[in-house]
Amino acid sequence: MGGKRLPRVRFPIEAEAESFRWALSMMVRFNYTNLIFEMDCKELVQALVEKNGRPSFHAYTHDINQMLAKMGDHRVAFRGRQGNAVADIIAKEAFSFENNAHVLFSVMPSWIKAFVEVEKPIV
Repeated sequence: MGGKRLPRVRFPIEAEAESFRWALSMMVRFNYTNLIFEMDCKELVQALVEKNGRPSFHAYTHDINQMLAKMGDHRVAFRGRQGNAVADIIAKEAFSFENNAHVLFSVMPSWIKAFVEVEKPIV
């Protein structure tokens, strides 16, 4: 679980892709495998599956698919916002960062535990 403030992105889907690319790079760095990634950006999930989406977005999807190939078994799935409150809270927290530092939580922060408990039945 972590967050990163993104300096400048033009479109929301770029923010989603950049965030996912950063999360993937952390998982690759820690040698995690057999992961399920859930996101509320249906357009990004489709772009990753199709592998021939918008040319302006190709650099993101290419990088992401390259990292996914290093992960072994994995799944990228769409999950609507109602089942993704924890990710939304982390994104809002990262937006409040004053600098562009990356934050990884090795222990679940107390401010998010209640939200994780609410989402458990959904998963």
